Formats: sequence, structure tokens, C-alpha cells
Amino acid sequence: MKKRAILVGVVLPLLMVTGIARADSWVLPTERSVTSDDGRWRLTITPRTLTSQLDYFTDSDAGKHKAGGIPSGADSASGRMHRREGERWIEVWSALLLNDVSPVEVLVSHDGLAMTLDNWHSMGYGDTAIVIYDGVGQPKCQWSLDDLLPISHVDNLPRSVSSIAWRGNVSIEEKTDRLRIPVAMPIDMSDRAGPRDVERALEHPEFVTLEIDVRTCAVSPPEQGQWARAIASAAAAQKNRELDRQDWRAMFHAPLLAPTGADEDAWLRYLAQARLRAVDIEDVYASADDVVLVPADVSDEADHPRNLRSRLSDNPTDDSTLIVGSPSQQALVEAITNAAKNASPGKLAGMTIVLVVDDEHHAKAAMALAASGARLVQVDPSKPLPQSAFNLARFEKEERERISEHRERELRIPRHPRWWLSLDARIDRP
Repeated sequence: MKKRAILVGVVLPLLMVTGIARADSWVLPTERSVTSDDGRWRLTITPRTLTSQLDYFTDSDAGKHKAGGIPSGADSASGRMHRREGERWIEVWSALLLNDVSPVEVLVSHDGLAMTLDNWHSMGYGDTAIVIYDGVGQPKCQWSLDDLLPISHVDNLPRSVSSIAWRGNVSIEEKTDRLRIPVAMPIDMSDRAGPRDVERALEHPEFVTLEIDVRTCAVSPPEQGQWARAIASAAAAQKNRELDRQDWRAMFHAPLLAPTGADEDAWLRYLAQARLRAVDIEDVYASADDVVLVPADVSDEADHPRNLRSRLSDNPTDDSTLIVGSPSQQALVEAITNAAKNASPGKLAGMTIVLVVDDEHHAKAAMALAASGARLVQVDPSKPLPQSAFNLARFEKEERERISEHRERELRIPRHPRWWLSLDARIDRP
């Protein structure tokens, strides 16, 4: 299951959910030790060394091996297990772990078995959501979320930019050697869900409890009533997700219309979408600096901290694309004319400026920016703006990839028996 960008800048919100999620801010991991409840075993985790969070994120996006690491560093996190003998700690094993950087949570059983959960900066993703290591530090069993839960359950768990908020705090039942995992209930976070209902579900999460025998790796199902509620929640959320997708697909293909009033939020949404339709842009996540809304009262423009004048005075990158619009065409032309005076001849070469200006005002706006060297693209707000061929092709490609990925997830051979089938809980659909 991959973390994938969503077309046209649908950015997932940061989550801070009591009992489930962590804020989407990750400090660099440090070495730490965890002991068993009886104090007889101690596991020390040494993270893979990173130069910085930024280096890790940049290298990860580029698909580099050992993202953010140093050439001479280890390939993954490592662990060292010790057993107490009197006043001394005796090393039992030392080994590399399956975690790329570091596990998020670590437990040690009373008989010296190690358990790790999740990966630094990517909770819920990958094949090591849960790993159980044997008595010599070798992985004996592991789970991805798709191994542990139905796909429709996984797809409707709360998530942040980096992680899936899939569980609460885990524990070990020492008498039975069972790992107890409170698994978050699916939540309907679609556009059809009421904001208050979503907020309530996030603030007061519900769980279903799974247990894993750390000796046999067998998963014990939750209580049947709990699971029945989970099934119903996943089915309802999945249905609304699909309805949202249909609505978004229709909006994506429909001509884009400029707002008829002066509502600032409506204009900002329009400009962000118009920027993507007017110019072929690989990076669909526009910076706030790439969208400039000139107020209908041009006198307000000068007081804005990111006004058009300051934006054109900055040093633009070679491939930056700026869009400028306003509810007032007269105010827009006046703001462009004033701002262009600060742009040295040729300074904006390589930059693209999308002018949301009608035919009547276009010539004057273009003339003001002619010496800047910027490439100018007109969008007439009085006319519907069709979706671009570039975006349509990218949309179809991503749709094919999404469907193919979902099919692969359904057809993959699981590492462990799908325990939920025994509860007649087959709710995933092709």
C-alpha cells in the first residue's frame, strides 16, 4: 500500500487524535531502551542515522536508498537484546531490524521476544506495521495493515499527511503471551459526513481489540458485536468515499466558472484550479505564493503582506507559475501596472504569469508586463475554462494506477490467514 499524491492538490489535514494519532511532526529518533514488565529483558533500539528530517523527506520523495542517511551508516535500525543475570546484563542477540529508520513502539515479553510497531514518519504504511522477533533476533512474523484488516477498514482510517492513525496503545498480556492491539474503528470523513460528526469521532475514538499470540503468530478476532459495528462503519464510509469520488470526477471534467461575487475564498479556489488548467504543471500542489488575489478595492492591495508588487520583486525560480486575478478587472489592471514598475527588464524570464483578465483589459495588462520577460497566459474569467488535455491524461493514468493498486491489494497472497473471513466479514468490493 503506497502513499500517493492526489491530483489537483487534495491535501489531507494534519491529525491530532486523542488515543489514536500523533501530530504530523516527527523529531529525529534517538536510541532508547525498553524492558519487559518483569525487568528481566532489555531491548535497545538504535535508529538509522539521519542527517536531518528535511534530507530524509527530500530523498524519500526522490526514491533514494537510505533516504537522509550517511554513506557509512547502517541500512536500517538495529536492536540489541540483553538478559539480566543478577546485577549484570548479558547480551543475547544483536541484529538489524526490518524498520528503515526506527520503530515507533517497542515491547518485550517476559520470555524475551521483541515486538515492534510501525515505522518512523510512516505509521500504518509498509510491511512492518507489526513485527515479532524470535529469541535470536530474527523476524518470525510480520504484518502490513492489509494483512491484519480488510481493505475497506484500512482505507477509512483517519490519517495525516504521513501516517495512518490505525491503533491506540498496545500492551502484552503476560499470562497468555498475547499482544493486545486496540484497532481504530473506520470513520466516515467524506464530504457527506457532518463536520461535527467527524470532529466527535476524532475526539472520542472507538476501537476493536485484536490479540496476537506472540508464540504462534495467530490472530484472535475481536468480540463479535464490536466487529459488526466496524463492518457497518467501513461499509458506510466506503460508500460515501465512492460518492465523493464521483462528485469530484464530475467537477474535474466540468468547465471551471469564475465566482460571480467578491467572496475571497471562492476566488482563491477558482484561481488555484485555473492555474492548473491554464498551464501544464507537474507539481499540482501550489504554494500560497503562487496565487495572488487582488482585492476589488485596489487600495487594500498595498497593505497585503504578499501583494503582487512584492511577489514580482522576489527572485522567482525558472519554472514558477504565478496566477493573478481579482473580482474587479479595473483593480487587477491597476495592480499589475503598479507592480510591473518594480520588475527590472528581463528579471522574470522563465516565469509564467497567468492573467485572469478579460479581452477588454488584456492588452493593457500584457503591455505592463511586456518588458519583464515573463511568459504571459490569459484566462478570461467571463468564459468557462475547460479542463486541459494534460490534466485529463494525467487523471486517466492515475485512475488506472489506483484501480490496479486496489486490485493488487485484493489479490495479493496474505502472510497470514484472513481471520475476518471466519466472521463472515467479507465487505471489500472489486
